[in-house]
Amino acid sequence: GVGLLVLLKIPQLSGIVEYTCLAFAGTVLVADAFLHLLPHSMEGLDDHAGMNKVGVSAILGSLVVLAIPQIVEPHAHGHDHQHDHKEDPNQVHAYGYANLVTEMMHNFVDGISLGLSWLAGTPAGMATAIAVAVHELPQEIGDFMVLRSAGFPTGKLLAWNFLVSLTCVAGVAVVHFLGEQGPVKELQRYMTAFTAGSFLALSLNMIFPQVSESISKYHKGSTSKTALAHFACLALAGLAVWAMIAIGALESHDHDHGHGHSHGQGHSHGGHSHGHEL
Repeated sequence: GVGLLVLLKIPQLSGIVEYTCLAFAGTVLVADAFLHLLPHSMEGLDDHAGMNKVGVSAILGSLVVLAIPQIVEPHAHGHDHQHDHKEDPNQVHAYGYANLVTEMMHNFVDGISLGLSWLAGTPAGMATAIAVAVHELPQEIGDFMVLRSAGFPTGKLLAWNFLVSLTCVAGVAVVHFLGEQGPVKELQRYMTAFTAGSFLALSLNMIFPQVSESISKYHKGSTSKTALAHFACLALAGLAVWAMIAIGALESHDHDHGHGHSHGQGHSHGGHSHGHEL
C-alpha cells in the first residue's frame, strides 16, 4: 500500500499504476470466486436441492452488490447538481462502498473457518491461519487500490479497512458461542457462496469498467498506448490467476498436513482458509 501511494504521486506513473492494479484486483476477485469460494461452498453436497441453495446464495450476493450504487449514487448525483455538474474531488464512488461490503462478508466467512478449524485441533487451526494470511496478500493489495481509486482518502481508507477486518472476529465469535453445530457449517457454506456472488458482481460490473475508463482517461487519443495498456492489464490478469492457483495449491498442502488425525472432523474447513478465503 505504501509503495502504491509513492507511485501514485508520480504523474507519469499514476495512471498506469491505477488501471493495472485495478485489473489485478478485479481478476483476483473473479479467480477467488471461481477457484476457491464456489468450489468450497459445494463441498460435501451430493443433491441438486443443496446445490440450488448454494446457487441462490451466490445470486443474492450479486444482487446486493448491484443494489449498492442505487443506494449511494442518488445522493452523489444531487450533490453534483449543486456544483454545476463538476465532479466533487471528495466524492467516493459506489464501487468503493461495494468493495467494503464484500470484504465485510469475506472476513466474516474467514472468521467462521478459523473458529471451526481451531475446534478441530491446533494443527488444523494453524494450517487455516497460515492459509488465510497468504490468501489475503494479493487481495489486500487489490483492495487498497480499489478503495484509493474510488476516492477514499488514505486516512479514511485505513480506518475503514480496520473496521471491516473486525467482522472476522465476529465470525470467530459465532463459532465460539454455537460450537461445531450444523447451523454454523451451513451458515459458512451459504455465506461463502454469497461472497462469491458479490465478488463477481463487484469485479465484472464495477471494477473492470473502471479499468477501461481509466485507460481511456490516461491514454486518450493514443491508439498504441491504449493497446499497450490493455495488454499490460491482460498480463497482470494472467499473473493474478496464476497466483490464486498457486495459493490454492498451498492451501491443499497445508490441509493435508494440518488435518492429519483430525481429517474427518475438519476436512471442509481447515486448509481452505475460509471455507474459502481470500
